[in-house]
Amino acid sequence: MLSFITLYQKDWQQHSYIAMNGVYESAVLKALEDHSGLRQVCLCTDNDEGGIEAAERLRDILAEKGYTEIFRLAPQQKDWNECLKQLHGTEYLTAVPHERRELYLQSVTELNEMKINPNRIANDLISAYNSADRIRLAEFSLAASEHFLNIAGEEFPLEKMKNRLIAEYKCYLDKVLQRPNSASCKAQ
Repeated sequence: MLSFITLYQKDWQQHSYIAMNGVYESAVLKALEDHSGLRQVCLCTDNDEGGIEAAERLRDILAEKGYTEIFRLAPQQKDWNECLKQLHGTEYLTAVPHERRELYLQSVTELNEMKINPNRIANDLISAYNSADRIRLAEFSLAASEHFLNIAGEEFPLEKMKNRLIAEYKCYLDKVLQRPNSASCKAQ
């Protein structure tokens, strides 16, 4: 917190600050309880997997509690102290990307339109699932969803679906381990 205030001194006395003691939200929630008039919350977590997940988790918790002005300031480096080190020309640690989140966002962005045969949806879905090609399975699932939504009179094109997948993704809930490929399963 002191590093952040050192970097952003302008009007610092006009704001309230809460140290999260790592990535635990209990300190934030208790402080907000004691200052019920606050509506705007700025999350300044580290720029690593734990900080990114904590910010998303806390954003959801605060939204459930009625806060509508929640935003995040992420340091350019791993944390605010590392930004200070960089500013003063000393060795610093760089930001650590959230690998699962980045992979998910990249995968959704790269999804393509797929045409499906409505008479073969069940067989094609089984084939896509058995192929273990997660991109093909996702593209098929989106195409099938679009097909059934069109039947129901809903217009929900691929780009709209992709935007929704990106907007609703919660990296702190994505704790799925990598699925072993079929070759490694057979070798065991």
